[in-house]
Amino acid sequence: MQPLLPGPAANCISCLAADNCRQLFGISEAQWAESLSIPPEAPIEDWAQNGWQLARTRPKTPPDLNQNPAAALAKMSDLNVPPTKHSFMLLTPFHMPTPDGERWAIAFSAREGVLVSSAISVAMGLIFTLLWNIFIFFTVMFQNRPFRRRYAALITLWNSNDPFSAFKEMALYTWHYFSPPKEQRQSPGDHPTGKPKEDNPAPPPTAETKKTATETTSPTSKETESPETGSAQSTTPQPSGPDHTKYPFRPSSWKRDCAYGLLLTLIALIVYGGDKALGVVVPGLVVLGAVAPADPDSVYYPVPSEGDVDPAGNLRNFGLKAPAVMRALGSVEAAGPTIRPKIQMTTTTLKPWNGTEPMHNVTYSYSVSGLDFGLQRGSIINLQVNGTCVTEYGWLLEERPAADLYSLWDNKLNFSIPIDNVSIADAPKASFLMPADAGPQYVKTGNMTFAVVIWSAHRASISMGSNPWYATETRGPAPRAPYQAGFWIKRRRPVLSCWQKDTWTYGDQTVNSVFDLKRLPGIQIEQILLKVLEAALSVPLIVKLGNASGDSA
Repeated sequence: MQPLLPGPAANCISCLAADNCRQLFGISEAQWAESLSIPPEAPIEDWAQNGWQLARTRPKTPPDLNQNPAAALAKMSDLNVPPTKHSFMLLTPFHMPTPDGERWAIAFSAREGVLVSSAISVAMGLIFTLLWNIFIFFTVMFQNRPFRRRYAALITLWNSNDPFSAFKEMALYTWHYFSPPKEQRQSPGDHPTGKPKEDNPAPPPTAETKKTATETTSPTSKETESPETGSAQSTTPQPSGPDHTKYPFRPSSWKRDCAYGLLLTLIALIVYGGDKALGVVVPGLVVLGAVAPADPDSVYYPVPSEGDVDPAGNLRNFGLKAPAVMRALGSVEAAGPTIRPKIQMTTTTLKPWNGTEPMHNVTYSYSVSGLDFGLQRGSIINLQVNGTCVTEYGWLLEERPAADLYSLWDNKLNFSIPIDNVSIADAPKASFLMPADAGPQYVKTGNMTFAVVIWSAHRASISMGSNPWYATETRGPAPRAPYQAGFWIKRRRPVLSCWQKDTWTYGDQTVNSVFDLKRLPGIQIEQILLKVLEAALSVPLIVKLGNASGDSA
């Protein structure tokens, strides 16, 4: 949002040229040049000019108006101009309102956001690598089952470079022991002395085996004579074998080895998958959206001074808010699928007035949360609005030749709809009116009364209509009908009489008026923002938007 200017320059928010703006308000060239000089930076809450204030501080870097005032003002009023980089703050912690409450956040630029996401992805990879190394260390360190095949699995696990390599190797290990081995070595623990079992004795030697044994006798064998028998015996030195009584391994089951390998395989797969998945998911989870806190020095809201009855000041205030109204009307269409479900509206047909005029009753309700307001430290605030409107025919006071005169709220306000030839040439429009005592009534009870008066009498129509505001009849002979319209809208159109009730809640505390929010204990919303809410929502938005949109209403 572009900063606004004090003085006459600020009044031209909706003007597209400096000369037109100057002429519109009757400002001399000298006054115009003087208004473009920006006062030094100072709090605007204590500064007032011509009966209105700006509820924020002056920008540290004012817009470049001295070179081209008309272009600068046109840019300020252009709804399609994106906010400048000075309109929001980066690398500044803030509390972002969300549907689940406030979340601590920091805003980055698009380029910095990519770098931060990449850094988080790399950090996740390093974390999983560290966790994998810690897992391998403790798995090897606290292995208390000295099985031969288990040691092979641990060596394979230790030599793996990463979880994926460990997954492949341990999968092969598991598959190898998935079925019973075809040959299984005898456990040396079954023969402590190293002697073979006698269950399967060797077959007796034959003549051929004896001959073969004689021919293959080692040349180093020696014949010794037995002192008892006197016969010679051949002795051959035997290689010294291992001491089987001290063999360190114990027998293990192939089923347990398979289960052990399967467990390590699954752990390696989980670590590998978690590394890849969280490296992609976590950077996306930390991104809350394209959101940044607004720079307080670039956000303004015109707040009229108390007791201000200056018509020129009201006109300036109206002009400053016109772009916001146009933006709001455009947002209604753009955000229809997301906003309209929050609005409930019901139309009921009542008994006809005097037996001929249709009567309708319209009820509406909607709620606005702290998330919708975009308030930091205010996500628990909520505004609930309930309203009712009914077609009122009894307020027509007099039907004059040149106008329809209405008396609203028992003669509290008189209003006339002109019927002259010049007025009926314009398109239909509506006026949104409030009684003089609407302000005190709202502060006391939260109730607001307003009326919508339609300017449609004797407007030309090319087709018949039965709507209470646009009910038609055959057109009279004069004046000349535009577009050869054969109908025009009837006179004595009803006024739409409305009541609205606002209810504000902050946590578990409830108040009737926006002016009571600042008195709530423990409220964390800044007081300056509460002032903006008071200025913006002390009048029904239907009235404010309707009057600001002019004929578009």
